[in-house]
Amino acid sequence: MACVYILFLSDYPEKIRYVGRSKHNSHEARLKTHISNARNGDKSHVCNWIRKSIKNNSMVVGMTLETNLSWDKSAIREIYYIKKYKKEGHSLTNMSRGGEGRGIGYKLSNEARKRIGVRTKSLMKSQHENYRNNGLVWGKDLGPKQIISDEIRQRIRDERSRGLSLRAIARGLDAEGIKSAYGGRWTASTINYVLNENTE
Repeated sequence: MACVYILFLSDYPEKIRYVGRSKHNSHEARLKTHISNARNGDKSHVCNWIRKSIKNNSMVVGMTLETNLSWDKSAIREIYYIKKYKKEGHSLTNMSRGGEGRGIGYKLSNEARKRIGVRTKSLMKSQHENYRNNGLVWGKDLGPKQIISDEIRQRIRDERSRGLSLRAIARGLDAEGIKSAYGGRWTASTINYVLNENTE
């Protein structure tokens, strides 16, 4: 089984810098590989960022977003999260759209595009049905999300107005076992999304 994860600095958890996927069920092993590659001179953008962060005595940490995924489904979710976080303004080090995509400048043949398109549509349909069967809805451009109660929305607004940080609000909700908009743990980004959604 596979997972999709994010990397960020421990001092700036609200600033996501990388989205990836791993053939393990959590991000820990992949993070160790990234750090090892960075120390060994890997020139990829994510390793350049990690190397610079280590040099500045900053700690690179990660968080698993989704787990127990098939490898194909992890590709779809990686693509989704890269698009989502870029849209939210995060400065990602990812140089491709994710999934089985290649770096900027690499062009797929028309046949390869068609094969990927057919496979992606099939997997997306299957995933959509899976979310619907589990009481989730598929929001336009937002991916799967649980319907958040008005009570939780109001709580988030109230706690923010009292001066609590996005991270503190997320920790409080997680501590009570309340699921986020995406059915998992709360992050500063998901709290921010709820606040923005309700101020538009």
